Amino acid sequence: MAEEQDRPITRVDESVGGRVRVIDGQRPWGSIDTGVSRQGFRRYRLVVFPPGISDVERRMLRLWRRWPIWGATVWLVTVIPFVGTSNSSVAVIVATILYVGSGATLFVMLGSVRTRVRALSVVLISGYSNPVAAAAYAELKASAAVLCAADALRDGGSISPVQHEALWWRVYDRLGRRTDG
Repeated sequence: MAEEQDRPITRVDESVGGRVRVIDGQRPWGSIDTGVSRQGFRRYRLVVFPPGISDVERRMLRLWRRWPIWGATVWLVTVIPFVGTSNSSVAVIVATILYVGSGATLFVMLGSVRTRVRALSVVLISGYSNPVAAAAYAELKASAAVLCAADALRDGGSISPVQHEALWWRVYDRLGRRTDG
């Protein structure tokens, strides 16, 4: 019987120094997020990290981008055990220092890398035609297709990591030239 593989979100890839997919993410170049609401809104967001950054910088960028959520979780986990005790005000102060301090630390450690991240967000509304949003969505789809195809080619051994990064650079540069009129 073949070994059952773990789901990608929890899998540890031993060949890359035990990196954890939760922190590394699925794609080295950034992320694609989509969302649909009951009101007919469709939200798309393509985030592209600067090519050439180190694995540590990429992990720190992911932590920075998720800091409001995990920082608030740390705050709650720190405060909840002390609710209703005489130490509750001290717990709130300590939790707040942890929350603000962790965000400020990431902010300072990332420096200019944080400001070089490029993103393209599009919101489409069902039943409403918007040529600017349609053009941005076409750009987002084309950029995401190039990046995902580059990942697949690299993973299949068809292109080298250097060629993969060259494709990543093209999309990164194209997003940098884009203006939303």
